[in-house]
Amino acid sequence: MKKLLLIPFLMISWLCADMWETSWHQGNALYHISNKKGDRLELACHENGGSFSLVDSKNELTEFINVIINDEIKIISPSRVKSTEGTDSGNVAWGNLVSTLPTATKFIIESGKNSYAFEPTNSKKVLADMSKSCLEYQNGAEEATNSTPPPKKEIEK
Repeated sequence: MKKLLLIPFLMISWLCADMWETSWHQGNALYHISNKKGDRLELACHENGGSFSLVDSKNELTEFINVIINDEIKIISPSRVKSTEGTDSGNVAWGNLVSTLPTATKFIIESGKNSYAFEPTNSKKVLADMSKSCLEYQNGAEEATNSTPPPKKEIEK
């Protein structure tokens, strides 16, 4: 009897899990995830830069300040990077975010007094090539495949 109850519970929890999705649209590599509350995070990356945005469950676009990954790493990152503008420190923060998200089992986005939690179950699989597409703007497509060094070009906030 316990096994019969466990199977539907596991199926429901899997269906409700936060899962990354990826797509390609007009030259942009898109990565997005929604949580159980209906908050949605989207990263768009292309050869000239990248951006990320958060739409909360009330369909309001929010500005976020901090990203806390796996309860250990706190990154303050700009929400937009561009190859022609910005600062090196912002560029390094973007590179850290893009390089760390594929290992995240939990991350929290802080925005003012609000926080938005995501617990993805498929980060490693879906985000395996994320640093390649989201850091392409820094040195061109060939050098962007090495995600070890942080980005070195400019960022727009």
